[in-house]
Amino acid sequence: MKLNNILFTEKEIANAPKRKGNKMKITKITKESTMGLDTKRVFDVEVEDVNTNDYPDFSDAYISYAVYKEDDGSFRELTGSEYDELNDDGDFVYDAVENYLY
Repeated sequence: MKLNNILFTEKEIANAPKRKGNKMKITKITKESTMGLDTKRVFDVEVEDVNTNDYPDFSDAYISYAVYKEDDGSFRELTGSEYDELNDDGDFVYDAVENYLY
């Protein structure tokens, strides 16, 4: 199966963690991070506290949920320190907010 020009096997999709709720899901952000976390392997990004009155800064927005694709093809939720690292990457968070809004 191809999703956002990324090829996934049915097994990879079936093994991806499931998330319930009313948050917007972003399937993939292809920007490469300047941090240690390989953001090309970060999927199903959810952002919270997006306030359009705060445009263009969105200073309160943050990544509240995401999964990481391991080398063996399995998916896992990010750790607390990985969330911190991802949220410290302002460009990545901003791209996530843009995908959420548009």
